[in-house]
Amino acid sequence: MSTPDGYILDEEPRRMLGDLLRQTGERDHQAGRRVLAEVDDERDRQHSRWGDQSQLPDGTGPDELHHVSYPCDESVGWTYHDWRGDRQSEAEYLAARGTLTFAAILQEEVAEALAESDPGRLRAELIQVAAVAVQWVEAIDTRLSKA
Repeated sequence: MSTPDGYILDEEPRRMLGDLLRQTGERDHQAGRRVLAEVDDERDRQHSRWGDQSQLPDGTGPDELHHVSYPCDESVGWTYHDWRGDRQSEAEYLAARGTLTFAAILQEEVAEALAESDPGRLRAELIQVAAVAVQWVEAIDTRLSKA
């Protein structure tokens, strides 16, 4: 972290400045940068695992058909865990047919996050959600630049 005049702060003054910013309601940009770095690392892992997915369709819009199963009433006993399984099955089905979309991937990641109760695992899933969202935005930007 540096001061407005460019002076680099050592660890203790950096911690003290961070504490002061939190007390005054100011945003701690360093914390945001750390999270964004984790999102970028996750994007690298996703790219290594799945390759270039920039050509996937968005899968959004008013006429897009989805196979979404929501509870019709509370007696069904529907949980985020159930929804996670549905979203995983749909993504796997679409991938096997060659019709996977960003919408299906993002829904699967969101469902995985919502099914977590452990804060550490929830955080990890939310990093994955953010990385998929970043990937989708990157793909849109690529398409727009070629248009």
